[in-house]
Amino acid sequence: PVLGDRPIRQIAPFHLEKLKKQMLDGGLKPRTVEYALAVIRQVFNYARDHGLFDGINPVTKVKAPKKDNRRIRFLSHEEAEQLLKALAEKSPELRDMALLALQCGPRAGEIFALTWNDIDFEHGIVTFRHTKNGRVRHVPMTDRVKEMFRGRKGNIGSELIFPARNGKQRKDVSKVFTQVVDNLGLNDDIEDPRQWIVFHGLRHTCASWLVMAGVPLYTVKEFLGHSQISQTERYAHL
Repeated sequence: PVLGDRPIRQIAPFHLEKLKKQMLDGGLKPRTVEYALAVIRQVFNYARDHGLFDGINPVTKVKAPKKDNRRIRFLSHEEAEQLLKALAEKSPELRDMALLALQCGPRAGEIFALTWNDIDFEHGIVTFRHTKNGRVRHVPMTDRVKEMFRGRKGNIGSELIFPARNGKQRKDVSKVFTQVVDNLGLNDDIEDPRQWIVFHGLRHTCASWLVMAGVPLYTVKEFLGHSQISQTERYAHL
């Protein structure tokens, strides 16, 4: 209703600011508004690339709404062991991925892309090559992680350590994870989505444990592969 009847050449940053305000005032989340602006930006880029529009994309003049989606909750050691035990009963493979996330801090996509060439048992190092920022990361393995990898090596013939059922690389974390978390009641009575325990929260838990153990923030930054120290500083209060 804000833009629908307006010719594309007449849409200015003012109209987009109005749209942003209406969406936020209507109770929509900043991330939803950001997606809407992204769609509009794509429309203008397409029109410009095909000679239908000539000028500056007005979305570039509009600031994205401020948001804070940072996770602030982490598992205690007791909760983590409870989760690992319950996962092992439903899916031993998912339990192994969760253990790796808790003790080495990788993202789910980094776990899915791991191959046996990335595991150095002699030096106790796991290498994550397919990272979010494109930087290869070498992380020391704990004894539990090393034992987990040794146990898997005798059962799997695939180059990938955690292949999907079709033998190819996974794309998503199994829904079993959410089911187990729900069964354990880890998210009961918690309304703020940032406080929910999801798979990515295991990486957050790993970082929290490291800082609480006295590991310097810069070391944690390198351990997790953060591109800027400001990303790691949110753990400083621990």
